[in-house]
Amino acid sequence: MTEDFIDGGAPASADARAISFDGGYFLCAQPVPARAQARSSSGKKYVYHGTYVHARDSGGHGVPACAVFFAREGRDVDYARERAGLVLGSALGVGPRTLEVDARRRLPDAGPGDRALPMLVEEDVGVSLEDALRGAPVPAFSDGRDHDGDPLPDSSTPEGARAAHKILFDVLCQVEALHRQGLYHRDLRSANIALRRWGPGPEGLRATLLDLEFVTGERRGTVRCEGYYDRLFSEGGLACLGRVPTLLEQDLGYLAVVAAEVLSGRAASELGDEEVRGVLRSRRSPIRMGPDGIFSRRVLLRDVWAEARLAGLPTVEEAYRDVSARAVAIAQGETRHAGYVDTLDRIRLERSVEMILERETIERLARAVFENYREHRRGDGLPVEYDTYDGQPEDFRASCLEQARSYCDKVRLLGYELVLAQECDETSRVRELTADEVEFLARVEHDRWVDERVGAGWAYGPEKDVERKVSPYLVSWDELSEEVREYDRAPMREMLGLVASAGLAVTR
Repeated sequence: MTEDFIDGGAPASADARAISFDGGYFLCAQPVPARAQARSSSGKKYVYHGTYVHARDSGGHGVPACAVFFAREGRDVDYARERAGLVLGSALGVGPRTLEVDARRRLPDAGPGDRALPMLVEEDVGVSLEDALRGAPVPAFSDGRDHDGDPLPDSSTPEGARAAHKILFDVLCQVEALHRQGLYHRDLRSANIALRRWGPGPEGLRATLLDLEFVTGERRGTVRCEGYYDRLFSEGGLACLGRVPTLLEQDLGYLAVVAAEVLSGRAASELGDEEVRGVLRSRRSPIRMGPDGIFSRRVLLRDVWAEARLAGLPTVEEAYRDVSARAVAIAQGETRHAGYVDTLDRIRLERSVEMILERETIERLARAVFENYREHRRGDGLPVEYDTYDGQPEDFRASCLEQARSYCDKVRLLGYELVLAQECDETSRVRELTADEVEFLARVEHDRWVDERVGAGWAYGPEKDVERKVSPYLVSWDELSEEVREYDRAPMREMLGLVASAGLAVTR
C-alpha cells in the first residue's frame, strides 16, 4: 500500500490532496474543506468531492467521485451497510458505481492524534432531482473536471420533454432491476435521485438512484416521507388503501409522484393533488392510477422501451453498427440499460479495451478486404477505380466494413478467436479450414448476403436486373446451383489468408 497522500499532478490549489490506492487515486476538489463542512446530513459520514483516476487509465481520464469517511468510530455497521447497498446495486446496474472499498484513511485535515477511519470511494452522481426541479444547475463533467452546467430545460418544450423522458427511463430501468430481484427501494423520492450531465442533449443526462439500503436486511418496512407517503396513503390521500401499503405499492406510488414531478418540471411540494392526478392520467406518464387508487405500471418492460424512444435514445445495435455481433452483445451486457445507450454508456464503452481492440481488428480487416478486391480485379483484367481504401465513396467503405464484421463473426461461429499475429501461439494457430467448415461458412455468407440485398431494396426475379434491383439468387442455399454456391465458397477458402494479410491470426 502506498502513502495516504500523493502528488496528484498540478492542482489549482496548494490545499488539494490526493488519496492513493492500489487501483488508482482520488484527487480532492480544491480547496479541501474542513471536516465540519464535509460531514453529510446524516451525521454518519464525512464526504469529500473530487475526481478518481484508475491506475490502468493511461489517458488519465478521471470520473467525478466522492471519498466517504465513516465518522463514528466503532460503528463499522454504517460502513458495512453502505458498502452492501453500493456493491449489490452496482451488480444490478443500480445506483453509483463503487470505485474503492475496504480502505482506512485519515481525513484530509486530520491532526496528529486523529485515527484512520473506514472509507470508500464512489461515483459522484451529481445534484438531486429535487434541487434540479427547483432550478439548480445540473453539473456537467468533461475534460477531467466538473463544470457548473445548466438548469433542466423547460418540460413544456420538445427538448424539455425528451429530457424528462430520459430521466424517467433511467429511473424505470433501475427500479425494474430491483423489482426483478424482489428488492424495493422504499424511499423513491426526487431527493434520492441524482442528475449529472455527460454531454449535450437529453442523451447526455444520467439519473441515478441513491440511498440504497434495500439490501441491509433491516425490517424498516415503509418509509413515511410526509410529502409522498402521507399524500398518497393517508386517509383521503391520492392512493388511500385503508391499510399499510405493500413495499411494491409504496415504490410504485412514490414513483408515480416522481413521474408527475419530472413531467411537469416542478417539485412535489409545488404540485396540487389535482395536478398530480392530471399528469398521471395523461398519455405521457409511464405510471397510471389503477382501480381503487392503486398505482400500477402499464406493462413492465414496455414502459422502459417507450421512455427510451421518447427520449430519442438509440439501441446498442443502432449505435454500434461498426463492430461485430459479438461486440454488440458485449456492449449490451456492459450498459445494462434496457438495450439502449446514452452518452455515459458511450464514454464507458469507448474506453473499453474489448471495444477498442474490436474496432482496430475490423479496421484492419476492412482494409485487407479492399486490397483483396483490388487484386481480384487486376487478376481478372478489370480496371481498379480507387487506389486507396480511404479514397473510396462512403458506401464502398461501408461495404468493406460490413464484410470485415462478418469475418469476425464467422471466425467465432467456428469456435475460434481472432488475435494479433505477433501474439498468436503458433501451436494453436488455424492454418486451414476443413471442407465442412468452408461449406458451413458459405451458407452463413449466403444468408448474410440475402439479408443485405433485401435490406437494400432488392427482390427475387428469374433474371438479374441491376436497375430494378432484381436477382435470381435471392433464394435459400438449397435452391442454388453448385456453380453459384461456389461464389460463396471461394471467399471462405480465402478467409485465413485475408486475415493474415491484415496482421491477424485465427487461433483455437
